[in-house]
Amino acid sequence: MEDERIIQVLEKMEANQQVIISLLREHNLALQFDPDMWKDNLVAQKILGVSKSTLLRIRDPEEFIYEQRGKRTYYYLPSIFPKVNAYLK
Repeated sequence: MEDERIIQVLEKMEANQQVIISLLREHNLALQFDPDMWKDNLVAQKILGVSKSTLLRIRDPEEFIYEQRGKRTYYYLPSIFPKVNAYLK
């Protein structure tokens, strides 16, 4: 019984490890600044159908991947699209 429980815990840990590795790969790809994949505030606002203040309020590092470059903020498009239906007016 104890051996089965240990095996189950190890299997869950392995599954979680795979999820973490996938997220890290996606994040590393996002860090490579490709202009087709990164859009500024105005484009992100239009995609989501929200105002600038709403975009600032809802952005969260766990939801949107974004980066400050100088005075401009750029959003990684693949991190925005899953939220479109939630915020679309």
